[in-house]
Amino acid sequence: SGTQGSAYIETTVNQPTSGTGDPVLLSTFDGGSGVPMGLTSSKVSVYDVGGWRVGSGASVTLPATTIQKLAVSWNATTAYGFSNGGAASELTGYDGNLNLSANIGIGAHLGATGQPFGTIRGVRVWGVARSTAYLQAKTA
Repeated sequence: SGTQGSAYIETTVNQPTSGTGDPVLLSTFDGGSGVPMGLTSSKVSVYDVGGWRVGSGASVTLPATTIQKLAVSWNATTAYGFSNGGAASELTGYDGNLNLSANIGIGAHLGATGQPFGTIRGVRVWGVARSTAYLQAKTA
């Protein structure tokens, strides 16, 4: 749902975040505006109605030459990003709703923008906000 959930992805993102748009890993495709997982300035991020929400940690090196384990979790008040080694970061400015629709696309926005140009595997999406400890262990 737009007000709570979690997602996990393993990826080798080959697209740098300068000049070509930030990579989108999971996106709403039919009427919602939310992006449950993307990378903004090499940091795990989400997009809510007000814009991209990024924390100070949970970053990755781009382009990635090895599998990056990434996760996000959100509820009605907070959102977190997780990256390799279990690094967690609260995503500042999150408004409490990702405004998701029923369908989630993997690897790009509608119209094929924001492609990560790399492998995506091990995708997991949950309709509940998984615990920080669980997602830290998953990305470790």
